[in-house]
Amino acid sequence: MKRTLALLLIATVVCLSFPLHMSGAVEPSQIRSRTAVLMDADTGQVLYDKGMHHRVYPASTTKILTALLVVENAHPHEIMTATATALDLPYYGAHIWLVEGERLTVEDALYAMMLPSANDASNVLAEHVAGSLEAFAEMMNQRAYEIGAVNSNFTNAHGLHEDGHYTTAYDIALITSYAMQNEEFRRYFGAAFRLMPATNMNEERALHQMQYNLVAGIAGFDPEVTGGKVGFTNASRHTMSTTATRDGRNLVAVVMYSSARWDKFIDTRALFDFGFDEFVPIAVEAEEFAGGTVPVIQGGQEIGSATFGRNEPFTALIHASADPARLQIQRSAPGYYDPVHPAPYTISFELPQTLPFVPNTLGELELEPHLDIPVVAALTLPAEDAPRSPAWLTVLRVVGAVLGAAILAFAAFVFYRRHQIIKRRRRRMGRLELKQRAAEQTADAPVHRISSGYYSRDGYTRRRAR
Repeated sequence: MKRTLALLLIATVVCLSFPLHMSGAVEPSQIRSRTAVLMDADTGQVLYDKGMHHRVYPASTTKILTALLVVENAHPHEIMTATATALDLPYYGAHIWLVEGERLTVEDALYAMMLPSANDASNVLAEHVAGSLEAFAEMMNQRAYEIGAVNSNFTNAHGLHEDGHYTTAYDIALITSYAMQNEEFRRYFGAAFRLMPATNMNEERALHQMQYNLVAGIAGFDPEVTGGKVGFTNASRHTMSTTATRDGRNLVAVVMYSSARWDKFIDTRALFDFGFDEFVPIAVEAEEFAGGTVPVIQGGQEIGSATFGRNEPFTALIHASADPARLQIQRSAPGYYDPVHPAPYTISFELPQTLPFVPNTLGELELEPHLDIPVVAALTLPAEDAPRSPAWLTVLRVVGAVLGAAILAFAAFVFYRRHQIIKRRRRRMGRLELKQRAAEQTADAPVHRISSGYYSRDGYTRRRAR
């Protein structure tokens, strides 16, 4: 009974202290985490920046990228087997205590990795997807670079500390925003509880979420939060990436190196309130920034023009204290447009801010070219720009042409002579055939003798020549 009362007392203190921390909302200027960023998940616009490009250790926020790679490369119902290599981990850190030879599905391992942050499940997933832990780390870096997280380097799938395993708050926000486009990823990232079925070597396990904003029934629950991942090592301190939605606006808040456990929750709540309450949307019509024209160059000659534009307006969020009339449109235009090697035409939207932690840059666009090239110019390449052959190749071509012409002439002569010979043969054979027929007719005709000295073979008389 005393033990029960003690547990109830502890639970009451925790529940009361948590909302007390949360209700003591801080201004964005008072964010306690060493680095932080608030990003519009749909556009990538940064609404708040506190050292977002400073290098930090990610701890278990690493598992966001791990989960993304797994859902992109494996089916949730595939069966995996835990190996000794995958389970070779330090005793500290989060585990679900998999054993060598234990079989489990990709789906169950993903829940184990994203809710209680199981490092052993992370390694089993990595080995299953890439064949080895080292190969998976290479996949992580390649995928991060493709997403735009160019200031990160990942050496493992779980986030336990290694000196060469680092990132930035901005990179984690980019990875989180990208991953949230994947429906299957959102299922694991936003889960609060999972009862993992029994395996061939263990009974069922209860998997609890460590991002308390997602867990209904506790003081930290936040219905606007749609997903989250926490992390901690001695080197990284407390880290967290969280997503939230209000009235169709989707935000990502990343806080890194929070000294106290609850600071990451307080800072994240302050960032979300800042992003949802103090920003308003604006739209810049395409006519305001389109219309830049440059010449089209091909083969060193101008053959037309390229006009750059966009069919849709530019949209962004601006802080309520900013003056939209001060919006500046910066153009980065190429000197010309080469259809073979086109250079981008980019537009940057800048709005001076009154708050130091709100970036001036609202966003960038790459405009699309619309070419105006006359048909003749498009199909004609000036002779002086045509590639020239070496002299020896020209001589070789001339000799080849002469030899080819001689061979053709000789072949024509041979054909002509053969035709003439055949023609003469046919004429000779025709004459012989006529003579033979005449001789045959003469031999068959009766002979009539006439006493007067005439003779006849064909019934007609003819005087003998004297």
